[in-house]
Amino acid sequence: MNGLDRIRRAARMGKGLRFTNLMHHITIDLLRGSYCALKHHAASGVDDMTWYEYGEQLEDRLADLHGRVQSGRYRAQPSKRSWLPKPDGRQHPIERDRGRC
Repeated sequence: MNGLDRIRRAARMGKGLRFTNLMHHITIDLLRGSYCALKHHAASGVDDMTWYEYGEQLEDRLADLHGRVQSGRYRAQPSKRSWLPKPDGRQHPIERDRGRC
């Protein structure tokens, strides 16, 4: 069981717990695993970069991202969201599936 699994377990058991310092759990290995879990053929993100383009210099990009996250300089860009119309005029977001490396 890794650190994040222990945090999930503690959060489920103690609904009132407050977690104040989790940054040390964000590692390059965790970021690499998150990258691998993304859908490979999905549309490019808000930065107009595809999964394959990001992977061309993956280790350098992950080291840079990790450094920015740990130093507090990272600011996530808003997510792209696509909506599908429903017959009654309302809309619902498109569900995204995940791939593997």
